[in-house]
Amino acid sequence: MSGEPILLLVKTRENISLKRLLRLGAFACAFASACSLDDPVRQAGTSLKIILEDQSVQRAGLDVLAAPTQTSDFNCFAINVSGSGINSNILINRQCSSNDNMRGRGFGIFSPLVQRGSTIELDVPPGPARSIDVYGIYPAAAECGGSASNTVTGYFLGSVTKNLGESTAVTIPIQYSGSSSNLTCTSGSSNSTLRFVPSGSAQDGKIYRNSSGSCFVDDAIITTTNTPSLSGMTEVIGTEYAYVASQDSSLLFTECDYVGVNFDTQVTYVTWDLSAIDLASYGTMKISWVGAAGHYSSTCNGATTTLGHGGGSSPPLWLVQAWRYDSGSGSQWATIGMNTVGQSTLAQTFTEPSAFKDASGLVWVRIVSDNPGSTSYCSSVQTDFVELELGP
Repeated sequence: MSGEPILLLVKTRENISLKRLLRLGAFACAFASACSLDDPVRQAGTSLKIILEDQSVQRAGLDVLAAPTQTSDFNCFAINVSGSGINSNILINRQCSSNDNMRGRGFGIFSPLVQRGSTIELDVPPGPARSIDVYGIYPAAAECGGSASNTVTGYFLGSVTKNLGESTAVTIPIQYSGSSSNLTCTSGSSNSTLRFVPSGSAQDGKIYRNSSGSCFVDDAIITTTNTPSLSGMTEVIGTEYAYVASQDSSLLFTECDYVGVNFDTQVTYVTWDLSAIDLASYGTMKISWVGAAGHYSSTCNGATTTLGHGGGSSPPLWLVQAWRYDSGSGSQWATIGMNTVGQSTLAQTFTEPSAFKDASGLVWVRIVSDNPGSTSYCSSVQTDFVELELGP
């Protein structure tokens, strides 16, 4: 089978967002040698056509196997659109997780499950470098007329990265390589387990470092009750999120140089925008952080040497904390754990997750590192992995 299409029509509305109409091509295309888009559905405005090109050979017969063997086995699909400025929005009526954080891109706008011949609509902000990833669901879910009703698994089939805004056409080669599934979606109540690994989207999580590369005043930044603020902070660049997507040897460095007495503290913030999630329906919130914090004796250069500890002790200056919000005057930082010499794995499970969402819907975590108060020293936070998990 080749040329199996997904037709994506784009309509610009007041230059605010793009209305995207996805039409997973006619069911008959599944069994034809080629599919044509010579007479696509027309819609006023700019349009974008996406064609999926199946690289496999048509499998004889219609029997459902225990696991897919080639692209033509798939009759159920989902689309994940990600990129700068695209917030996570899982539109499928299931709770989804990915063992590789959607190939390191995180959940962007993730479509409902659809079969060939179905039509869905997605609102996607225009902009550069939009990644459009195609996942095949096998066996087909109930939403696609299939037999899988509770847990469904997804397999990455193909992708294209494109600047979206003007009329254009893109072709996405899709091919099942025999790899294991990397997506799981489970039906159930809203209090199923949800996991968020920072990817740059607001819901998946964002990470911030000192804007200037110069350290903050410790007494002003690490009190147990000071309100979190992004003043003097800047978000890490997009490609750096891959360093925290899984526990491996890659590290995200957020560092600052000592600049004077008491100006010796590095603070790294992680935020999750959970304004769209009712945290009161969850019983637990677990924060996990893997990494190291402390200092080394040179100007900051991303050194992977073992970090030293020293400096203040009230509170200690190499710790991970979550902001517990109170609309009155009782807000304070709750400690997740202290980093010891070398890399630490710190985790803390909190009850009452809703108590950690501030008035704007953000959940905050901070990682603090110290400096002994000497010139030519670097305060460093080296993050290997960070995750927020909501559970029943």
